[in-house]
Amino acid sequence: MRILIVDDELNVLDGLKRMLSSITEVTQMEFCSSGEIALEKLKSTAFDLIICDLQMPGVNGVQVLEHVRRLSPETIRFILTGMIDHPLHHAALRLSHQLIAKPCRPELLRELIVRAIRLKNRLKQSELSGVLAKLQTLPSLPQVYQRVIEYLAQPKASCRGLSRLIGEDIGMSARLMQLANSAYYGRPGKVNNPTQAVVYLGMQTVEAMILREGIFSKIDAELAERFAAAALEAHCLRVGVLAKRICTDLALPAEMTERALMAGILHDTGKIIMIVEFAAQFEQALQKSRAEKIELFAAERQICGFTHAELGATLLSLWSLPAEIIETAAFHHVPWLLAGPDRPGRTLCMADVIYIADCIDHQYCSSRSDGYTFSIIDAYLNEFGLADRYRQWQAEHLLALQQEFVYAQERQTLTADC
Repeated sequence: MRILIVDDELNVLDGLKRMLSSITEVTQMEFCSSGEIALEKLKSTAFDLIICDLQMPGVNGVQVLEHVRRLSPETIRFILTGMIDHPLHHAALRLSHQLIAKPCRPELLRELIVRAIRLKNRLKQSELSGVLAKLQTLPSLPQVYQRVIEYLAQPKASCRGLSRLIGEDIGMSARLMQLANSAYYGRPGKVNNPTQAVVYLGMQTVEAMILREGIFSKIDAELAERFAAAALEAHCLRVGVLAKRICTDLALPAEMTERALMAGILHDTGKIIMIVEFAAQFEQALQKSRAEKIELFAAERQICGFTHAELGATLLSLWSLPAEIIETAAFHHVPWLLAGPDRPGRTLCMADVIYIADCIDHQYCSSRSDGYTFSIIDAYLNEFGLADRYRQWQAEHLLALQQEFVYAQERQTLTADC
């Protein structure tokens, strides 16, 4: 792993150098005391991870990360800042995979770096580097999403202003209203307009919904029917809603709870690319998984050389989504791999929550885009003391599914009557 550190404070550079020297996976470290020096270094050297200070004289951190994203989009980008209310804060959020407040506890920064290294190494181990270059229609960011991101970067962004922007897209407005009024979300029939929907769901949920729309729009009608894309879309949404409920029940950090729905909605993004670009191989993997009763990602690796989880994580990385979302897409089938052999103990992270929600939803719902369904590993639940909670979440999710089925029938009846 090659890492570039950029900070105009020499004591910060010295501290990071000492900390990184203890991480065995780090093979090369470069240190720059200004943005100008970093830009020169980037002309001749590619890095796996860049950690850059936001506020520097001359070329600032945003300008450095903009340069990195343009020339080396696969580089993981961290930004350090001691001023959350800095004028460049919104731009930094848009450009970085991880925004880290200064001063930062060394063990926290080390944890973030180690997780980034493991994510990078997992993606490198697959055959994706050659695959991405061959894709004819790698999905691009939806135009609505780009407008929303630009709006949210403004200091005075508000739910009302965002809802007006969303209101220009009738389809998206309808989707948000449907989600806000679903039984899964616990508020059927009580949200009456897009503004209420945005306030109720939250801005990150709106971002995730827009991304989902853009991703699923790449599937033509024949492929959508062949792989039950509508069922896959519904599965991703249910996983996100359940994941948010799990975070709330476990009193996990507010930022993690807010981001859970986005993580769930986007966790199977790689399946969409599989359907669009590798339909024949994906179908073979599905058949192999069911016939041999092996994990779908294992069958994908045997047939394609990579998995839908790795493919989705790579795309989300190219789109500069938060590191937690990318990590979840990559590890939602195997979250225990995030601990690594040198760290047997760890706290519950987003990949764990999505893995749990994914297992619960697959237990009750299956479609043509799913391989053989496995039960959750009991030893895994016992590690976190979640066996009783898991049964509770199962029961609640089954009840939500039943309620949504009844509510959907009522909507269909009302529509027919009109």
